[in-house]
Amino acid sequence: MSKKLMALATLSMFTVTIAGCGDEPTPFVPPDPPGQTMASPLDRDMNPDVDEATRAQLSADNGEFAFALFHQIRETMGESHNTFFSPHSISIALAMTYAGASGQTYEQMGEVLRFRLVEEELHPAFNALDLDLGTRGEADVDNPPVLRVVNHNWAQEGEEFFDDFLEVLAVHYGAGLQMVDFRESPDAVRQEINGFISEMTQGRINELLGPGTVSSNTRLVLTNAIYFLADWHFSFDESDTSTRPFFRADGESVDVDMMRNRANYGFFVDERTHAAVLDYAGRDLAFVAMKPANAAELDDWLEDLDAAHFHHVVSETGRERGTVRLPRFQIDGDYDVKGLFAAMGWTVFNELDRMSSLMLSIAEIIHKSFILVDEEGTEAAAATGVVIVEDNDAPEPGISMTFNRPFVYAIYDKPTETILFLGALMDP
Repeated sequence: MSKKLMALATLSMFTVTIAGCGDEPTPFVPPDPPGQTMASPLDRDMNPDVDEATRAQLSADNGEFAFALFHQIRETMGESHNTFFSPHSISIALAMTYAGASGQTYEQMGEVLRFRLVEEELHPAFNALDLDLGTRGEADVDNPPVLRVVNHNWAQEGEEFFDDFLEVLAVHYGAGLQMVDFRESPDAVRQEINGFISEMTQGRINELLGPGTVSSNTRLVLTNAIYFLADWHFSFDESDTSTRPFFRADGESVDVDMMRNRANYGFFVDERTHAAVLDYAGRDLAFVAMKPANAAELDDWLEDLDAAHFHHVVSETGRERGTVRLPRFQIDGDYDVKGLFAAMGWTVFNELDRMSSLMLSIAEIIHKSFILVDEEGTEAAAATGVVIVEDNDAPEPGISMTFNRPFVYAIYDKPTETILFLGALMDP
């Protein structure tokens, strides 16, 4: 088949890594851009000691996070919005960030991202998951899936970052810090980052960081990029594709290229949900398509949809010969994840005391994605960028208040407890 980026699309969930060869999984190591690197002298742990209970906990927590973010995207961007994102990419980029967080930032990140494992378990568990996913491309088929996950970070040259932070990046995420000069050449560095992400995603994510997202005040950018290529196990014949209506939630219809195939698929049918599981080559990765049993109950069904129901549907599918009709489609996603997280309860972004002695703050969390589904398979890519700046206005230790929004004020005599004047400043 033609070279395509392929995705594990489970509803709007997307997870990939690169295949390795031999007895031990081998993570993809991208070529370093020119320049110096700051990194721990420790190598990546290729055999993390993670028990099954911990792996299961991480999987459950990641699934819960995926659907929590899915619902927040729908609430923020509108229920008619075509959603496609990689919760795995977002989790990995933020797990690296979490290794340097402290205080309220640390607590709120843990709550929103569902990082319920203690850190001594969390980072090894993500490493084990990544290495496990790395074996998916070893399928004994003509066109095995290609899976890649890339962690790469850029930091201001001349600044120091704590050894413990660098150790977590190296041992559990296979990453260091590429030293660059944000102070003198912020836009050139932004373009360098975008070029690297574009290369890692086969050109599908061309501009992760838009103009203005990187400034002379930027000190660190943490990124994760995902690339996936696979054929269907049962491919669709293009001659069976025909123009058919797709009925939108508003009752209107639009003509689409509807693919059709008859094969031994996994099906699930009950009074609530209808689903089909379409395997990719090698049959470890699958596209899971789900819809409400009753079209009129779409809103309620979507509102109730969660990881528990998703996993129940997947685990209870029965394989039988049947017909699947699926539209050929393409979606590009662009998400202000920081804004989404703020709506989910993470509102303090400037407590990163375990990264560096600098006063740092998360300025942007950006996620972009792409998916194309056609008769041959699925092409997809996603990337996440966490832009961290030196915050000269960050609070000093202890209480700090900035009255930069409407406030009430008074002129008050303390000995007599008399309010002499009282007012409210709404618009100076």
